[in-house]
Amino acid sequence: MVEDVRAERNTTIGINVSGDGSIVRRNQVVDTGGSTVTTSALGIQVTGSGVRVLNNDVDGIEATDNGNGYGIFVVGATGAIVQDNRVTNLSSVTGASAGIAIGLADALVERNVVSALNDPPDYGIYFVLGIGGYRDNYVYGATTPFSGGTNGGGNDSL
Repeated sequence: MVEDVRAERNTTIGINVSGDGSIVRRNQVVDTGGSTVTTSALGIQVTGSGVRVLNNDVDGIEATDNGNGYGIFVVGATGAIVQDNRVTNLSSVTGASAGIAIGLADALVERNVVSALNDPPDYGIYFVLGIGGYRDNYVYGATTPFSGGTNGGGNDSL
C-alpha cells in the first residue's frame, strides 16, 4: 500500500507499484519526466491482480523525444479499479500521451478528471491493448477524450 506520499521531480516514474491487491491512495505526483536515460514519463504505474488507484493527484508529466507520457498507467493487471483521481498538465513531444492508460489489463475507470490546458494529450482515458469500462469521468482538452474500453455512461468532455 502506498498512501499519502508526495513524489516530486522524478525523472521517469513518480510511483511504481507491483503486487496483487496493491492500493495507491491519496498521493500527489508532481513534475515527472525529463530523464536523460529514457524518454517516457509515468506519474503512477501499477501492476497486479486487484490493484486500486484511488484519489490521487498527478500534475505535470513530460515525456521527451519519442517517449510516452501517462498520468496513470495500469499494465499487466486484472480486476483493477482507477477511481476519483485528478490528472493535469501532460506533455509528450512525439510519443503517445494519456491522462489514464490501460495496457494489457482489465480495469474499471470511474469518476476521474483529466484536464490539460497547456499541451493537449492525445487521449484522456485510453484503453490500449486493455479491456474494461469507464463511467462518470470528465476529460478537458484531450485530442481524443475516450478511446477503447466500454463506455458505461455519464462521461463528459470539452
